[in-house]
Amino acid sequence: PPSQADKLLHCAAGLPVYQLQARIEVEAHRAGPARARAAAVEQDSECVLVVTASLVRPPGSGGGKSRASRRVFAPKFHKPKEYGWWLVLGASDGELLALKRITSPAAGPTRLSFAAPEDPGHAELTLWLVSDCIRGLDQRTTVPLEVLEVETAVAKVLPLDGDD
Repeated sequence: PPSQADKLLHCAAGLPVYQLQARIEVEAHRAGPARARAAAVEQDSECVLVVTASLVRPPGSGGGKSRASRRVFAPKFHKPKEYGWWLVLGASDGELLALKRITSPAAGPTRLSFAAPEDPGHAELTLWLVSDCIRGLDQRTTVPLEVLEVETAVAKVLPLDGDD
């Protein structure tokens, strides 16, 4: 019979591993990959983070294609459970910027909408891929931003009642 160490190694070898890539889209403009350089965004502007996860090692031994290979090894759970994931985008001060549940990270790009930070200058956001069933099976990547100050127009005060 297999030893406890053999069972543990078999379980660990069946865990999925993903590689995250992210790029920022601001309005109709596309920035390059977030890892290459910081995307320039205007403060408090509406942004979209496009996340692509590549499957480095598929779950289970079935190559990741069959339904059985997407199941979590959980012998004490009362029914079969498939892997589920959360994409979490946060700022360095702990603010949650975006949160989205996905069933398979490798299914295609996922879009997360968020507001750019209000303070101009360099900002580092953190993107987490969090498993909903195995504690510690999380991955993260840093998304650098260069937050540009929005030039405010000086309001022209018009005289009331035709006074100059």
